[in-house]
Amino acid sequence: MYICSLCLIMSLWKLSESGFSFHCPVQSHWKHRAENNCGSVDGYFCLFNRNEHYFTEFCRKPPDFEAPGQKLIVAGSSNGTLQGADCNSDFYQPFKFLSSGNSRCVYEKSYCNGEGLVTSSNGTLENDRSCRCDYTRGYNFINQPKHRCYCVPSEEDCSCHLKICPSNHILSPVRKRVSKSNINSSTNEGDDIEDDSVNSVTANSSTSSTTTAKKRKQTS
Repeated sequence: MYICSLCLIMSLWKLSESGFSFHCPVQSHWKHRAENNCGSVDGYFCLFNRNEHYFTEFCRKPPDFEAPGQKLIVAGSSNGTLQGADCNSDFYQPFKFLSSGNSRCVYEKSYCNGEGLVTSSNGTLENDRSCRCDYTRGYNFINQPKHRCYCVPSEEDCSCHLKICPSNHILSPVRKRVSKSNINSSTNEGDDIEDDSVNSVTANSSTSSTTTAKKRKQTS
């Protein structure tokens, strides 16, 4: 009977542990928990334990740090060996990681989920994800970003709008309007893809040249 009761208690304890896994305090609660547990913010650690696969808190001095793009994890005992590890794929760390106040890389990467937005680059361990307007569906930036073909949502407005092109025209990757019939010939000949104003001039020049040629033929 005693053994059965003990097994039941252990089973309930494991179920409770799995259902209520520990999470590190959020920034607004970090100082309060650190001072209550360790007497100071600098001496409080709350990091992911790689061996046990959960977050653990402990007191230790001095505070520790890791290079940009990295975070600190527990690699040995619960309050023993610490080592650097890459940020998770959806997070980035543009400056050095400090143990006092952080349990994971500080910034979550932006999502390219606005109207007309698609992912341009998934970013790096130190940089945010970049987005672009889907020119294949006729979308263009409302405001021209710092970089011509993509923008960084955490740094600027990446809003897109649907640009209506004239018949037989589409947007190119550099957000310029080009004639469908001229795309292959321009690419094969190595010519630059022209923008709206240049296309207009080129079209007018072609018309003038054709008219002049006809006049010369009639004269001869």
